[in-house]
Amino acid sequence: MQIQNSRWLILIILMAVIFFAGLFFGKNQSMPPEATVPTIQKPATEPESEIPEPGATDPQEGDVQTVLSSDGKNSYRVKSGAGKSKPVRAPSSQTRRTDVDWENEYESRDVLESALAGDENDVIAVGELIAQCRGMSDDVKRLENQLNNISRNVQSGNPLPMVLIPGTGEKLKFTNFVEYEEFTLSRFAQCQATQGLFNNAMRDRLEELAKSGSVTARFLYAMWVPDQNVSNTMNLMEWLTYQGLAWDFTWANIREGEPLGLLAYGRSLEQSGSIYFTPRHFNFGPAFILAAQKCGLENKTVDQKIVNMTDYWSEKNMTLRFNRAESLSDQIANMFCR
Repeated sequence: MQIQNSRWLILIILMAVIFFAGLFFGKNQSMPPEATVPTIQKPATEPESEIPEPGATDPQEGDVQTVLSSDGKNSYRVKSGAGKSKPVRAPSSQTRRTDVDWENEYESRDVLESALAGDENDVIAVGELIAQCRGMSDDVKRLENQLNNISRNVQSGNPLPMVLIPGTGEKLKFTNFVEYEEFTLSRFAQCQATQGLFNNAMRDRLEELAKSGSVTARFLYAMWVPDQNVSNTMNLMEWLTYQGLAWDFTWANIREGEPLGLLAYGRSLEQSGSIYFTPRHFNFGPAFILAAQKCGLENKTVDQKIVNMTDYWSEKNMTLRFNRAESLSDQIANMFCR
């Protein structure tokens, strides 16, 4: 009898424990959500400046949300209410690369290989080098004669020639002949030092990489116009091949939402200092370059190009031209940005 009473006592105690436990957990669940949501700490390696606070807005895009891809490197900017997401490339590891010493064989080759490996900033730098060296003779005597003729013209009271930098659209002006001579000789030395990098083998390599899907190889192929110093059947076929493939590679990049495709097409349409693979179009050229930036391309050369364009339009009171370029670039970005 005593054992049976003990069992009942134990059962009553267990029921009491269960009852009070239920009251305790029920009370916690009825508390406001703010009291139960813990503060989530960001990983120590996550940069504070790369992810905006919730509700942050972009004056051109409206409400946006930035999330990281699974690899933790690329960020995607999603506009609220939009039907699809658009990627904004995280800054490349070479975004802050200083001016390249092209006369240094190891550094120049390193930049080229980095470009082919996918670095957007390095491929734009290589493209600028090719554009500046295009048409420059490798004959030292010829260069000396040109400089002597310019020196005599300056002494006769004629102005120094200006030099166009294709990528930025900047026209360099020199205060005296010594400055002009130093610049010309320096550029000649750079072109001579890197001449061996850009041969038929490299063009074939670019074509192979571009056909395999390399975004930067497609861009570089389109920006590397074949020399047409001699008019013969071989040069004609090389030119026709370039025209067709440059178009195909550029549009492959554009269809895939790559800003480098927009930049290459804009450069070709604008034809600033070079004839590429399209006819010229004064309105669409600048618009595609603007769209490349709006689609996430971060590069100091492209940024400077846009500043120079817009400053020129403002200086000349070309409001219609500016508004047209802005409107067209928005349409292009909406069509082709991922």
